[in-house]
Amino acid sequence: MLPLRARIWFVSGAAIAVLLGYLYVTDFATPPPTFQNVSVGIAFFALLAIIEYADVSLSVGSGSLAFTVSAPVMMAASMNLGVLGGAAVVFGGLTLDSLLKRRAITKSATNISTYVLTVVIAGAVYDQFAIPGISPISSLRNAGVAMVAALIFAVLGAGIIAWILSPLIGSSPFAIWRSNFSASAIEFCTMPTIGGLMVVLAEENAIAILLILIPLLAPQIAYRTLQRAQNSIRDTIESLADAIEKRDHYTSNHSTRVASYTRSILAELSDVPDALAHTIISAARVHDVGKVGIRDAALLKPGPLTTEERQDLQMHTIIGAEIVSRIPEYRLCASIIRHHHERWDGAGYPDGLAGEDIPIGARIIAVADAFDAMTSDRPYRRGMSAEAAIEEVQNNAGHQFDPVIVAAFERTMGVAEPRFQEVAGPEPVAPRKPTDNPSLVS
Repeated sequence: MLPLRARIWFVSGAAIAVLLGYLYVTDFATPPPTFQNVSVGIAFFALLAIIEYADVSLSVGSGSLAFTVSAPVMMAASMNLGVLGGAAVVFGGLTLDSLLKRRAITKSATNISTYVLTVVIAGAVYDQFAIPGISPISSLRNAGVAMVAALIFAVLGAGIIAWILSPLIGSSPFAIWRSNFSASAIEFCTMPTIGGLMVVLAEENAIAILLILIPLLAPQIAYRTLQRAQNSIRDTIESLADAIEKRDHYTSNHSTRVASYTRSILAELSDVPDALAHTIISAARVHDVGKVGIRDAALLKPGPLTTEERQDLQMHTIIGAEIVSRIPEYRLCASIIRHHHERWDGAGYPDGLAGEDIPIGARIIAVADAFDAMTSDRPYRRGMSAEAAIEEVQNNAGHQFDPVIVAAFERTMGVAEPRFQEVAGPEPVAPRKPTDNPSLVS
């Protein structure tokens, strides 16, 4: 399984290779730029940069992704300026947006390489099969080719993003792509029509292209309305999680604290994309929502549990995953919630996953969850001091917890002499029996 950085640089290399390969096949038959071409290119670049800068953050899978309607601009640039010109506009516009927003290099590389690759492939299809010299809406053939190119752009772009994120989220690329299908469908519907219209405007003059800005931004305003609706759904599910915790005053605000610890740990993990980080934090906030289906006899018992009661309590991970999987805004959280009690050595539940087979979000929440459980008072014991709880987490690195996550946790807690600054790689030990130590379970 390729790690995140390897996947990102693979896509970046593929974008460069495909572009060079296309230029080689066409004998580098790129006409010299004219004043009209340069003017149109600058107009497309400005339009793309403005739309990208005015993006809308939407909840997707209880995460947060930046949505724009820039896809028609990218396709129109490729259809009007050719494959090389379109790639240059996309690269320049997205690079400027990343610099202005100071995005992490991994996220910037993901966005830029994904869309350069998709615009090159989709643009090459249009360039090879459309009738040259006329606009995409001047003939049925060109309109049909434009639709095929738009379909390739939408499906391929969403597929690449899903492939990059799948090992981190713990879901298959197809499941992630399906969760984000609505965004791909919007892109497919708008690219042939609006993109073709922009090509016609470009033939008039470069300034005319900028006139399309206002109607393009209208859908992003509509997205903001959708965002408010999604926030209402999030508030409802979080209120349910809080109500469950109030069944026992000892666990009141537990999920809020776990989400806070999770956010701090994620701040020390630069390789985790922003969208995935938001998904993990959202999962942490409702990670125990499955306890709604657990009997009070097991959930509120002030002492050691029987085997039957422990099995009943352990069902909360499965129940929680089933609950959130039915809510589109939380669907990508399901795998994280299901596996947040798995152990690095494979002795956890419900599926006995080990090592990096456990979704990274579940590994992070496991540390945050255990630390809060150890430092909180319970009916059968008083909470540990923070120092003692940190030491307990350290002692269980490589057994219960991912050593890389423990290292990030140490940095978060300001440990003077961290034990896990250098981690060569995960080395799960032989599975042990699940711990009966109440300090390490929530």
